[in-house]
Amino acid sequence: MRAMTDAFFGDGTDRWVCPNDRNLTLRAKLNSGWSMKTAQTDRQRRRDTLTVKEQEVIQNVVRKAECIDVVEKRRIGWLVERLENLQRKAIGDGLDHCLLCGEQIGFLRSTGAVCETCQKNVCTKCGVETMSRQHGSLWLCKICSEQREVWKRSGAWFFNKIPDYLTPSKMLSSQSSARHSRASKAEASCPSETGITPMNVNHSYVHGKATSHDSNSESESSLEGDALSDGPKQVKKNQSDSAVSPRTPVTMTTNLDVPRVTKSNERETLPKQVVDSDLQEMPPESESDEESVLGMLEFSLLYDPSSSSVLCFLHRAKSLKSMDSNGLADPYVKIHLLPGDSKASKLRSKTVKKTLNPVWNEELSYNGITTEDVLKKMLQLSVYDEDRVGHNEFIGQSRIFLRKLTPLKKKLFKVCLEHQPPTQLENVEEEAEQGRLLLSLLYSTEKKGLQVGIIQAARLASIGHLAPSSFVKVTLQPNTSSKWKHKTSVKKRTTNPEYNETIFFEIEQNQVAVKNLVVSVWRNHFGQKDEIIGGFQMGVSSNGKLLKHWNECAKKTDQKSEYWHALTQNVDLKH
Repeated sequence: MRAMTDAFFGDGTDRWVCPNDRNLTLRAKLNSGWSMKTAQTDRQRRRDTLTVKEQEVIQNVVRKAECIDVVEKRRIGWLVERLENLQRKAIGDGLDHCLLCGEQIGFLRSTGAVCETCQKNVCTKCGVETMSRQHGSLWLCKICSEQREVWKRSGAWFFNKIPDYLTPSKMLSSQSSARHSRASKAEASCPSETGITPMNVNHSYVHGKATSHDSNSESESSLEGDALSDGPKQVKKNQSDSAVSPRTPVTMTTNLDVPRVTKSNERETLPKQVVDSDLQEMPPESESDEESVLGMLEFSLLYDPSSSSVLCFLHRAKSLKSMDSNGLADPYVKIHLLPGDSKASKLRSKTVKKTLNPVWNEELSYNGITTEDVLKKMLQLSVYDEDRVGHNEFIGQSRIFLRKLTPLKKKLFKVCLEHQPPTQLENVEEEAEQGRLLLSLLYSTEKKGLQVGIIQAARLASIGHLAPSSFVKVTLQPNTSSKWKHKTSVKKRTTNPEYNETIFFEIEQNQVAVKNLVVSVWRNHFGQKDEIIGGFQMGVSSNGKLLKHWNECAKKTDQKSEYWHALTQNVDLKH
């Protein structure tokens, strides 16, 4: 019976069998044939096996998905870390004092607002004003505002909970445990009976790159520029890998199996430190990585000795620290020539709205910079966030010594911004300088007189925020009549006026030596008495550059000589 059944319907190993009546009826209605396939062909069996190339493609896709997942967890971890930092730094009680900064709120003190979410009192500096469709204008403290940002940017609003994340502390602990495990395995693999011991080598890393002894200060800008050249994502990656600020080095110890044979069979450990002399260890109490990474500033400097000017070309900034509640900033750059506290020594760029990667492409210049100034002065470039309501917030700064510049050669700088140092160079004692004046002297034997050229002034001291309207008075002392007194026209509202006027004194050459030339710059007040800004006196009783300039005029006739002279307030105007 079984043989007959196998003959008609086939055994279990046949590739083709005759279907039962039910299947035959169904196939007859569907016109799909009378046989049914039960086994795979060799060709199909070969297709079921994945090739090595196909397996690699699948593995690459899986690895890419895992990497994207890790990056997303790190991104959410930075958001959570930032929120926790704000909560940890809150020092007020939220009742009579501001919840964040602890400033007292009340009558005749700073005005406060009540947070709509936590119902705590905050000052206007620590609060964020936002709009709501239901309640209109409302106030939030920075903690609640940042918490909203975390829920919005992490996708927690969709899942109704914060997704999985990796905080910087977890990443650091995992990396350190991995290093310790590798080090313990390396020590275990080292034989003990040969008297060979591993040697500890300390490497100093800045931005994840090792530094050597012969690294000079000139390579500092390129080292700093590489760490932030890839934008915000690269910055965050460097934060998670190194957990140090771009300008704050940290000493990391790596156990290397460097064999060192001792004289005896006993083991001894000889630690050897290789640390750059310009680097210091990170202090134990340092700020968080999110706060230490302030961004990168790119600019160029050019010193022109012929015009005694320093040109600063502001290019761009990258990955600036966000200062607003929307995660952006309104950055601008303020340049300060140090040492010096004159307002005219400060220049300001334009403001780029709502960006962390501003592009300025702006040129700012300082005039009256002599070779002596280049040796002792520096430029401080500070980046601020413009705030229409409150005070402008400081983001970061960088200082460049002018002695690093080569005359007539533009130098590009890519520097990481630093925190504001506790001591400023504005407090350095120096001569009270009210500005500079470019003066030319020429004694003409043909006209038999002294020609005094008032060319231009630079960095004149101003009162308040308005630039002064100024003019120059020139007096040849001692004098007995008004023909020895002259003054230029008034230049309106500028700290760097250009006069380009020549004053002529008819005088014999032998009388020049006994005369004194008094030059003074005055601030013009409409309807009020003029006020002196500063001046200087040239003559045989002068010293330094003033005496040198006067002697050149007296000895080298028919030859014009130009010098920049500093304006001081201790000038004798009596005659």
